[in-house]
Formats: sequence, C-alpha cells, structure tokens
Amino acid sequence: MASGIKKNRGGRAASAVASQATPQPAAAPAPTIGPTPTAAMNMPRNYSIMSDQQAQQLRDDVDDKYDIDTVLALKQYVSKKDTGNGYSMSQNLNWKVENNKPLTANEQYMLQQIQGAMHPIGQDTILIRGAHADTAAALGLSDWSNIKTDAQLQAKLMGATFTNKSLMSASYDVNKNPFLNGPVSGGREVVLRIKADSNTQMVFGAKSQAETILGIGQNWRVTGARFTGNKATPRNSNKIYDQIEIEIERY
Repeated sequence: MASGIKKNRGGRAASAVASQATPQPAAAPAPTIGPTPTAAMNMPRNYSIMSDQQAQQLRDDVDDKYDIDTVLALKQYVSKKDTGNGYSMSQNLNWKVENNKPLTANEQYMLQQIQGAMHPIGQDTILIRGAHADTAAALGLSDWSNIKTDAQLQAKLMGATFTNKSLMSASYDVNKNPFLNGPVSGGREVVLRIKADSNTQMVFGAKSQAETILGIGQNWRVTGARFTGNKATPRNSNKIYDQIEIEIERY
C-alpha cells in the first residue's frame, strides 16, 4: 500500500463494509482530500468511539451533502446484490479502481457522486475495518506465519505508510461490522484499527453496519500492530491465519 492497497479479488465478500480504491480512466473524478497536514494535525489526539447519537447528529449537520444523486449512488454502493460475478457493485468498482481498469458509465457516475459528497468526520474517531493479507503485504508484511510476538510484528510494520487509491469502508461500531461480528465473520485475517482525525474525509454508508466510506487520496501511517488471538480463514481459501490488527493514523 505504498501508493494504495491492492485488493485480492478472490477474497472479497459481498458487502459494502468489505468493499475494500481512483483508477485513472478519463472520466474518473479528482480525489477530494482533507486539508494539507499541519502541526496542529500532528499533535496528540483523543480518539474515541463514535456513538449512534453522534453519528446521527453528524448526518443531520451535513444533510445538504446527501442530494438525490448522492443518495442513489450510495444505495447502489452499499447494496449486497450479486452483480453476476459473485461480487457486489462496490467490490467490482473498487477492484477496478485499484487496478486501473476502465469503469462503466454507471460506475463512473457512482464514484463521482460519492467522492464529491465527502465531508469531514467531525471528531477524532476510531474506525474498524476487516481486511485481507494483501493489505499487510502492501505494507511490507507478506507472511507472518513465523512471527510469534507483537514486538516482532511491530518491528515489521511500524512507520509504514500508504495512500488509499480506492474508497475504503469501515465501521464506527465494531459490533455492527458483519465481517468481524456477525454471520459472515471469521474471514478477515487483517483488522485495521483506523485513527481518523476530525478532518478525515468520509460519507456515511449502510446505517445498519455503522458504515463510513473514506475518501480517496488520504495518507495513512502504521502506529501499532498486534495479534488479536483469533483465527481467520478467507473466502475461497483453506488457509488458517493468526488474525492481526494493524493500527493506522491519518497524517
């Protein structure tokens, strides 16, 4: 993920929370990113869990950002419906974006509307995202089967950086994330603990999943790593992983 996280297409699950990035086709929109980092942004922050009440207040405050076109685009993006190849529309979109593949007219429209509606998250917030081994590989850790301690894991990952090339979904309430707590959990070998400062650019996705969709072109740095103590077996794989958590912070 030095320039962006490349997805393992075979490992994507059919939901927006896991849509886990903009190609450079002609019609792709320019990324909307937060302000240039300042000294104030790099000061210690008090990250916390966003409550449903706080999320609703933010939704109310930025309601003007969600016009009919944005709402329709988000409705397609968060849909779990199989598009015919085993994956949802958001998964196909982000895979194409991440791998610089041409987008259909509808995908271009969807991406443009969502990216154009980005707004600050408004408070320093902890977000949780279920991810796969390709996320760790993009940060320089392709295999951790022989790593036994948190300290060894941190030595491999601390300080690594990336810029997300695609839209990146995460939950502000891990208990509502279906890939980490729910009927389709157990298939995410990497958990991203995201420290999103108040200026992090996002839009809300599926309310039932406490979903936030983070805008393209934001910079992240690894600030922590640990073993969770859980096991995970990704979709279309028989490999059992020791699940790891990677903490990242926007910079």
